[in-house]
Amino acid sequence: MSELAQYNLNLYPFMKPQGPHMPITEAYVSCPPALVIRDDEGSLWTLGFDQGSWRTGEFEYDVVRNGKKTGEHACRIEFRQRRVRIFGQDGWRTWNGRSFV
Repeated sequence: MSELAQYNLNLYPFMKPQGPHMPITEAYVSCPPALVIRDDEGSLWTLGFDQGSWRTGEFEYDVVRNGKKTGEHACRIEFRQRRVRIFGQDGWRTWNGRSFV
């Protein structure tokens, strides 16, 4: 797998974890409308600016974890049952710690 791109965190500081004082996101929060989601590991999740497909009827953007692109596109990121999951053209997929399955 090639090295995935990273956003400039000086231009987009909201994509960077802010430290241990930042609370874990409550269950059943969705991005959007939330700007970011913080999981149990302290990782910060958000949607980026690179548009993907439109097969779900909604615009899909790249999924970003701690300012780095994951290589996935989605229209929604959710934090449910202490797990991060995304919804995109392949349906719902859950983060297993290394990739979405």
